[in-house]
Amino acid sequence: MRFKINQKVVFLHEVGGGIVRSYNPNNQTYQIEDETGFERPFPENELAALIADQSNIDIENSALLNKNEQHKNNRSFVSSDFIQKKNLFWEVDLHTHKIMQSERGKTPAELLNYQLFILKKTVRAVRDQNVQKLVIIHGEGKGVLKQEVLNYLQGIDGIKEMYDANFHEYGKGATTVEFLQNSKHSF
Repeated sequence: MRFKINQKVVFLHEVGGGIVRSYNPNNQTYQIEDETGFERPFPENELAALIADQSNIDIENSALLNKNEQHKNNRSFVSSDFIQKKNLFWEVDLHTHKIMQSERGKTPAELLNYQLFILKKTVRAVRDQNVQKLVIIHGEGKGVLKQEVLNYLQGIDGIKEMYDANFHEYGKGATTVEFLQNSKHSF
């Protein structure tokens, strides 16, 4: 048994994760309570351990800090230059060397999970700030990250349009997302 009961894990073949609730040695599957509260069976090879609880990291207070603020506050767990706030849009670079200080000791699944975590936090910040457009730099590679980015984006509301970013500026390695404008009503 690789994972312990109550250990946090991430799914390797879908976005998300959960908590190990039990292990069935007969069919070698784990019962995982997902984010919706449902328990689902997963084989060990479809799970990865969540190294640290990243659910409470506040993107505004950590990932968006500039280099001076980051050194001043001694927050070195994430690089400071993966989000660019431009005049008309934001840009997030999901390359691991941009969002992490070191990839050392991390499995490909853990790296992908962290990239998706940064994407989700960025999208939340974009929507909170009512930014109309986000360019997501995912790189070309084998297309795994791009597909996971598209899968995540297709599952959220409030997207006006999604398309390949400007080829001359980003090549084939970026996606542009335009969001519907938030209408903030006070009740």
